[in-house]
Amino acid sequence: MTAMNTKPSAAIPLTELPAGQSGLVMRIEEDDHAMLIRLKTMGMHEGRLVRVVRSGSRIIVSCGGTRIGLSAEVARHVQVAPTSNT
Repeated sequence: MTAMNTKPSAAIPLTELPAGQSGLVMRIEEDDHAMLIRLKTMGMHEGRLVRVVRSGSRIIVSCGGTRIGLSAEVARHVQVAPTSNT
C-alpha cells in the first residue's frame, strides 16, 4: 500500500519555484508594512496555495482563482513549501 505524499517540503523563496509548480505560503519576510498589506489584499498570505504560472524577473502566480504579478524582488520575500501534488 502506498500513500501519496501531499505534505509540503522545506520553505524556499517563491522565486525558486519553477513555472507549473505549486507551493504553500509559509511566511512572508517583508519589513515594509504597506507591501504586506498589499500582498494580503491580493490574497497572498500564510496558508495559501499558489501556483507559479510564469517565472523570471516578473513572476505570475495563480492564487485563490486570481493571477497576481510580482517583481522578483517582492517574490523573494515570500517563502513557500513546494507541494508534491502540482
